[in-house]
Amino acid sequence: MQKIAKKRGRPEIWSKNGRPSKLEEILKLFPEDGSRIQAKELRQNALKLGISPHTLFPYLRRLEDNFQVIKEVEVPAKPPKVYYKRITEEEFFGREAFLESEKSMKQIWSNLERLPKGYGMKKFLFAQWLWVLTGILTKIGSKAREIKDVNKRKEFIDITIRIHLIPKLLKLSSLTVFESKDWESGLYTFAEFIQSLK
Repeated sequence: MQKIAKKRGRPEIWSKNGRPSKLEEILKLFPEDGSRIQAKELRQNALKLGISPHTLFPYLRRLEDNFQVIKEVEVPAKPPKVYYKRITEEEFFGREAFLESEKSMKQIWSNLERLPKGYGMKKFLFAQWLWVLTGILTKIGSKAREIKDVNKRKEFIDITIRIHLIPKLLKLSSLTVFESKDWESGLYTFAEFIQSLK
């Protein structure tokens, strides 16, 4: 899959050489259950990872602009308290769509783990997995079409795919039942679909 080149002066979205990108490092600062976290605590945790506030807050603004994070301000407090909350997949895609894709992927994964390398059924299950991911990608595309500005739409697609899609592809690649030719044929069509959204 083709990586998106980093634009000058803009936060890094895609990881390089297998190392987590700053976006991935910052996302890990959030509670996985979608509960909110105070900006002060985010800042402290980021500093422990060597991420300065000058790096952290531009990323938070980008994530907020792309519907991945919600910023909440408690005005009555003095000084006002600022919180951030990461949008969960269930909130982003909708409960029904999320539960449907999760159920499908768990079933496919369970079958994939039991298959020996070279087993003929693997290509069928590989196609099923990509079919589920294509369904997720279609929903991302539907949301992206609501964004009129072309550059903002591309950025939304890049960030959303990085957060919601790539981890699922990486999980699939960890299985030994697939050979490089399986990936080349399956992911070529998938990558073309991603580019068509933009």
